Amino acid sequence: MLHHPGGSYLELVEATEETAHARAIAERAERREGIHFVGLATDDLTRLHRVLGEELPGLAAPRSLVREWPFGDATLPASFRLTQLDGRSWPDADLALVEHHSRGVIWPDVLPAHPNGARRLTGVTLVVRDPQASRGRLARLLGRPHGAHFRLAQGRLSVIDLVSAVRRFPGLRLAEPPFPAALAVEVASLRRVEALLLRNGVTPRHSANGTLWVAPADAGGAVLEFMTGRVEHRAVQVTQRHRIAGSPDGQATAPA
Repeated sequence: MLHHPGGSYLELVEATEETAHARAIAERAERREGIHFVGLATDDLTRLHRVLGEELPGLAAPRSLVREWPFGDATLPASFRLTQLDGRSWPDADLALVEHHSRGVIWPDVLPAHPNGARRLTGVTLVVRDPQASRGRLARLLGRPHGAHFRLAQGRLSVIDLVSAVRRFPGLRLAEPPFPAALAVEVASLRRVEALLLRNGVTPRHSANGTLWVAPADAGGAVLEFMTGRVEHRAVQVTQRHRIAGSPDGQATAPA
């Protein structure tokens, strides 16, 4: 589990029970590995749903959930409420609005130290068919994007197409969009990360922006990108060999 006090976290989920939710998780995992769910935190879900529900389609009624959460060598109940965004109205990813009621359990005072020096999650990248349309939809929820990126209270959400994804991560093989394709992780030292990966038989790749990234085959189905601070991905021209159906002009529609 990677999370940072009061901020974001990455959760690995396994289907262990015969419930509808567990079956849905198992079916998703059979289709592909990787990121399947992106939750956006809010402190007042009731008010947010009341305000947005009048303007936006596809917001399910808030529901309360309680589940066991790892805490030290045991588990503690963690309660939260969430509103699912209907995939027909929001085809960009499996999204939800989440209000946590057990912050002391999710973000305890003392967090585990990660051997690779990871400090926090700094971003999620969605790969979609039509970035302009997706950004337009998400802007109604998150506010105006800055280029390809939505700035959040913690980190950012980036929305790009396959052309930009291939240019950003050369040689990458991706599934058919839309799906969350990459996680960005801030670390203390890229040398430390690289040394750890190599010791474990994983060869990271160096990007033109000074980051390290690991291909989905070595990272559970999603790109893991490591950086020591904020990185602005530069806009690039797309060459003929990087052309992808849906972008006939060969021009990246988002920063690479």
